[in-house]
Amino acid sequence: KADQLALAQAISARKQLYFTSSSDSTAKGSTTTDIGQALKDGDYDRVFVIWSSVAETEQPEVAVMSKFMQYTVGSATAKFKQFTGVTVEKLTDNEVANLKSKNYNVYELVGGVNMLSEGVMAGSEYTDTMFIADWTEARMRERIYSKLVNMLKVPFDRRGAAMIESDIRAVWQEGVVNGAFTADVPPVVQVPDPITLDPNLRAQRKLEGITFEFRLASAIHALGIKGVISV
Repeated sequence: KADQLALAQAISARKQLYFTSSSDSTAKGSTTTDIGQALKDGDYDRVFVIWSSVAETEQPEVAVMSKFMQYTVGSATAKFKQFTGVTVEKLTDNEVANLKSKNYNVYELVGGVNMLSEGVMAGSEYTDTMFIADWTEARMRERIYSKLVNMLKVPFDRRGAAMIESDIRAVWQEGVVNGAFTADVPPVVQVPDPITLDPNLRAQRKLEGITFEFRLASAIHALGIKGVISV
């Protein structure tokens, strides 16, 4: 547990993702001393933990990571996925509820199908959402940095600001194609007018105050259906 917490802190500080597992039998109960509870309390959205009775020998987190990372970012959710070589846990409903309340992921039999649930990180965020967040930052950095490096210069005027905005919107468009963002809600991108920007920022050649908002396409994990059958 001490090593897992230390790794969680170190990896989160690097903005990377950490996949781990635990076979701590006390986690199936209402105890609050297990690694899952500690990671949840620490709000570690960059840590994925799966409970497995054979975690030390099977290392199921490796199966989850290798399976999920083969998909294009935004095209898949971790929940419902099936794995080869991972033992299906035989747990009571109460044990499953206790584990999930601490944000453990569980490989279980549901409706005759072996599947992972719930596909969340220790801090409660969904796994695919964290992948999308990192993907978005990486693609945006690449596009904008490439423009800054390969052009003779990006002018500090409205034309230059429009170039930056175009790159941000291009990332949204790519995300829509991949399934990360929904096309139902247009992106909101705000770039300050360079002409009216604080002269101190202009002197530093720093275009500050750019914001964007993209709506996730997300994924359907549960349904609520009501109906009437009548004669």
